[in-house]
Amino acid sequence: MAHETEETIRRLRQLKGLGVGIAVDDFGTGYSSLSYLRRFPVDTVKIDKSFVDGIARGPDELALVRAIVHLAHSLKMTTVAEGVELEGQAKRLSRVGCDQAQGFYFAEPMDGRQATAYVVGHTTINLWVGHSGHELEVIREVVAEFEEAHPGIRVEVAGSVSDARVMSGVRTTDGPNVVVSVESDNFRDYASQAGFLDLRPFMKRDGIDPGLFTPATLAYTRIERRQWALPLLADTYGLYFNTKLFAEAGLDRPPRTMSELTDYAKRLTKRNPDGSLRVVGFNPLVDFYENTVVIFGQMFGASWNDGSGRSGLASDPSWARMFAWQKELIDWYGYEDLRHFTKEVGQEFAPSNAFQMGRLGMALDGEWRIAFIAAEAPHLEFGTAPFPVEDARPDLYGSGYINGSVIGIPLEAGYVEESWKLVRYLATDDRALARLSNGLRNVPSTRTSLRSPDLLPDDRFAVFLEVFAHPQSGSTPITAIGSAYQELLSVFAAEWQAGQVSDLKAGLRGVDRDTDARLQQAARERQRLERHAA
Repeated sequence: MAHETEETIRRLRQLKGLGVGIAVDDFGTGYSSLSYLRRFPVDTVKIDKSFVDGIARGPDELALVRAIVHLAHSLKMTTVAEGVELEGQAKRLSRVGCDQAQGFYFAEPMDGRQATAYVVGHTTINLWVGHSGHELEVIREVVAEFEEAHPGIRVEVAGSVSDARVMSGVRTTDGPNVVVSVESDNFRDYASQAGFLDLRPFMKRDGIDPGLFTPATLAYTRIERRQWALPLLADTYGLYFNTKLFAEAGLDRPPRTMSELTDYAKRLTKRNPDGSLRVVGFNPLVDFYENTVVIFGQMFGASWNDGSGRSGLASDPSWARMFAWQKELIDWYGYEDLRHFTKEVGQEFAPSNAFQMGRLGMALDGEWRIAFIAAEAPHLEFGTAPFPVEDARPDLYGSGYINGSVIGIPLEAGYVEESWKLVRYLATDDRALARLSNGLRNVPSTRTSLRSPDLLPDDRFAVFLEVFAHPQSGSTPITAIGSAYQELLSVFAAEWQAGQVSDLKAGLRGVDRDTDARLQQAARERQRLERHAA
C-alpha cells in the first residue's frame, strides 16, 4: 500500500463498490498512519492492542485512545479496539465511545461452528445416520424432543449416510459429531484402532451402569475394555410360522428343537404335480433371506474361537452338528429343487416375500418383519416364537442371535460434551428408545426400556423382547478383521450345501487356517502402524 498508492486506491474503491468493508489494522503503529485515513476509502479503524493495554495505566493513554475514536468518528468511520482482556479495559473503551472491541475478555478464537454457537446462543452438532425415508423422520422426531429438553443444543441430522462415507468422515475434524451405524461389524476394525471416543469415563461420571445393557450388545460395542459405542436399538431373530398352514398340517405349536423343525418342515412342504416345490416348510439354505451360519451356529451353542484367540470351528463339535443338520434337510428337499424355489419366489424385502405370500411354512427373520407384514400382507395368519435349538441344548431355547445399530462419537469430533448428551439420550432414555422402537420396529436396547409403558403392545413383537433379554442370547465376537471370519465360513457353507465338500472336519480346519492367517496379518499391520506412529 505504501508504494502503490494510486493503484491501491483504485482497487480499494472497486472493492468498496462491491460492498466490501475496509479496515485499517493496528492503527497507530507501523505503516498505519493518519494519511491512510485521508487517502483510502476506509470504513473501520482498529485500535492497536498497545494502546488498549495502556488505558489502565493513566489518563494520558486513555486520552490518546479517546482522540483516535473522535478522529475516526469525525471521518464517519467506526472503531474497534484490539486485544481487550480485562473488564476495566472494556468499560473505559465504552465510556470514550469506542464502537466495538475484540479480545479474550469476550471469547477466544473460534472456528465457524463455534462462532455460530456463540452468536446464536446454542451449539450445533451433526448426527449422521444410515436411515432414510420414514425411519429418518422417526429419528428426527425423537431428536427434536432431545432439543426441547436441551435448548442450548441444536442437532443437524443427515440421513442416508453410507458406512463408507461415515468411515471417511470420522477421520476428519470437520466430520460428524455423532455417528449411528446399522452395521456394527463395519466399525469394529476401526474402533479397535482407537477411532472412536471411549465412553466409559462419561458413563462412570454420569452414573450409567454397564449392566443397563445386555451382554450380547456389549459384545459388539466393546473392544479391549473400551466402550467405543453404545447400542441403539437391536435386531433380534426368531421363528415366523404360518398358523393356517400349521392347522392344515395338524400342528398346534411352534417347534422348539432342530429335530422338531425338520419334522415340521417336511410335514408343511407341498410339491407341484411335476415335483417342484410349491410350499417349503423351511428353507435351510444359507444366504436365503436371513439364514446365516452366524444365526444357525448360535442356536447350536457354537463357539467361534478356541479360547486362545485362534479360530475354533473344527475343535467345537457344535459346528459339525449344525452343518450335518442343515445338509440332511437340504438333501431331503434336493439342493437343485431348493435353488429353483429360491430363484422363483420374491426377494426378501419385496411385497412378494415367500413367507408373506404363503409359500414358506416357517422362516427365520428379525423383529422388523412384523411391520412389513402389517403393511404388505395384513391378512396373513402368522405367529412368532424363539428359533428352535439343538436337541441337546434345551437351555438355549428362548435365546437368539443379537445385533443392531450402534451410536458413538468419533475421536476427532468437537463439542464432545454436547455430543455425549445426545448419545446418552438416544441410547439410555427409556422413552426415547420406546419411541424409536415403535417407529422403526426394532427392539429397544436397554433392560429397562424393554418394560417401558410407552412401547406399543404387540404379543408377536413381545417374543423378540423376550429373546433379547434372554441370558443365553449372544452376538459374534469383535476381531481385528471385522466380519471377515464370518464371510470365510459363509463361503465354505455355500460349498458344503452344494455338495462340493466331502470331508466336513477337514473343511472346517481349512476355514480355521484361513481365519488365523487373516488375524495374524492384521496383528502385524497394527504393530507396523503403531511403530510408525511412535
